[in-house]
Amino acid sequence: MKRLSENAETALVSRKCIKLNREELESADTATLIEKLISLTDQLNERNEMVRMWKTRLALARLQVLQIDKELKDVLKERNDAYYERIGRREKEITELRDAVKALESGKDCKILYEFLASKKNLVKNALCAIRKEKKDYAQEISERDAKIAELEKELYQYRRYVIEQVASEHTELDRKRIRNPMLLVRSRSCSRKKKKVGS
Repeated sequence: MKRLSENAETALVSRKCIKLNREELESADTATLIEKLISLTDQLNERNEMVRMWKTRLALARLQVLQIDKELKDVLKERNDAYYERIGRREKEITELRDAVKALESGKDCKILYEFLASKKNLVKNALCAIRKEKKDYAQEISERDAKIAELEKELYQYRRYVIEQVASEHTELDRKRIRNPMLLVRSRSCSRKKKKVGS
């Protein structure tokens, strides 16, 4: 109900402005009318130029949003691929070691198993140290990638918010300029009446 009342008041004010401008136009001479027409044409060109400028800015902002979104997806895919690749490699190594242990355990000569374990003890220790170091390095790499992802997500959110604010600002600015220049409404209404007469 409140919106309807506000719209009704706005329409009433617009009608009063239109009526006042019509009376001024009817009482004005040709030179004044020409001057007003030139002024309105300049204002219309200025508004059109402003609209084109805002459209260009919005298009650039949307393009930047798409680029950041693509970069974010690429980083996520790269991180996931590297993670699953390393997991698969580790699982394969573990499976091979288990198979080797089972094969040795099933052997009749335990001495061979002990000798094998003794010879591979240092190798296993070195492998464990390397795995721990690689795990630490990988955790640091994950942290850096997560930080980059968080930064990209923040930048993407800011660009999306910027696009929304620019669209809202553009509509608000155009509405204000239409209210400030009711002659544009008079002109558009007269054009619509002429179209109706031609159609009838």
